Amino acid sequence: MLALAAVLCATACNSDKFVIDGHLAGIPDQDVYLCSQPQSGNYVVLDTARMENGHFRFKGKMEYNDYRFITFQDVAGEIPLYIDNSKMELVGEFAHLDSVKVTGSDAMDYFKAVLAQEAANGQYRADKIKAFRTAQQAGDTAALNAIYKEAIEHDEAYAQKIFAMAEKRPEDLLSLVMMINCIAYINPDKLAAYYEKVPSNIKTHPRMGTFDSYLHKNVIQMSKGYTAPAFTLYPLLDGSDTLTSADIKDKVAVLYVTNPEEVELNNRMYAELHKAKEKGAEVIAAFVFLDGEVPAGIKKYLEERGIADFKTGLPDQTFFESYVCPSSRAIFIGKDGKFLGTALTPEEAQAIVETL
Repeated sequence: MLALAAVLCATACNSDKFVIDGHLAGIPDQDVYLCSQPQSGNYVVLDTARMENGHFRFKGKMEYNDYRFITFQDVAGEIPLYIDNSKMELVGEFAHLDSVKVTGSDAMDYFKAVLAQEAANGQYRADKIKAFRTAQQAGDTAALNAIYKEAIEHDEAYAQKIFAMAEKRPEDLLSLVMMINCIAYINPDKLAAYYEKVPSNIKTHPRMGTFDSYLHKNVIQMSKGYTAPAFTLYPLLDGSDTLTSADIKDKVAVLYVTNPEEVELNNRMYAELHKAKEKGAEVIAAFVFLDGEVPAGIKKYLEERGIADFKTGLPDQTFFESYVCPSSRAIFIGKDGKFLGTALTPEEAQAIVETL
C-alpha cells in the first residue's frame, strides 16, 4: 500500500510539469537547447541539456501550452514542438528532423492534427491556383467562375472546421493562432462567444501581436448587444435619396451586405429577409463589388429577384471601415440601435427572424 501511495503521489506531484526525453540517432554528443521564439523571430534559450549517445532530457513547467523549439550547439536544425505539462518522448534520426516522432503529449497531438489540416489546405490551394492559371490562359471564363465558386465554398468549409477545433480548446494558444486567417467566415456572434472563453494571457501573448485590439475593433464590436456604428449608403436608382443610419431610427432593420454575383446564396437569403419585412423590419441591401453593368440595370435586377421593395444602396468608405464584411451577411439591428445578431447563412437568418 505504501509503495502504491508513493507512485500515486509521484504522478500527482509531477502532473503540472513536463519531461522531454529525446532519442536521436546519427548526431555527436553536444549541448541541446530548449528555446522559445518570440515575434522577433530570434531564438531565446530557456534551458540547456547535455546530449550523450543521442539521448537528452529537459524538465520544466508550462504555465500554458506553447511553442518550443529544440536546437543544437554544433549543427543546424530544429525540432518544433507545441508542449504541455506531460511526459514526452522524441524518437528519430538527426538526418530527418522533420520526421521525428513525438508521443505522450495531448498538446503535440493537437498541433500535429492542425498541421495535417494546414498541409491539406495548402495542397488544395496549390492545385486550384494551377487550375486557375490554366483556365486563364485558355480564356475559359466558365471554368474560372467554377474554380472561384468552389474555392470560396472550400474556404468557408475549412474555416468552420478550424473553428470547430478551436471551440473545443479555447485555452490553447494554437487555437487562437489558427483563427487569425478564418475570421472572415466566422459569425461574429460565435466568435465573440469563443473569445470570451480565451484566457487573458493567451489574448496578450507576444505571438498574437495586435490581434486582440483588431478583433475588438473589427469583429467583437459587431456582435450581439453592441451599438451599431453609423453608416451611409449612396443611391443606386435615379431620384433615390442617400440612406443613412438615421433613417432606421426606432425601427428593426436588416442590413444585408452582399455581392450580387452570389446568386444562389442571395436568393435563399432574400426568402428569409422577406419574412423579416413581413414582420415589420426595414430591409436594406448594401451591394458591394458592383461591376459597371449592374447599376445601369439595377431596377431590372431588383425586379427579377423580387426585392424591388427592399431599400438599396452602395456603401461609402466609412461603411467599409466600420462594417468588416468580407463575405455576404445579414446584420440585424434593433430599435435601440444595438445589434440583434448577424447571419452568414439562410439558416442563421431564419433563427434570428423567428425572434423578431
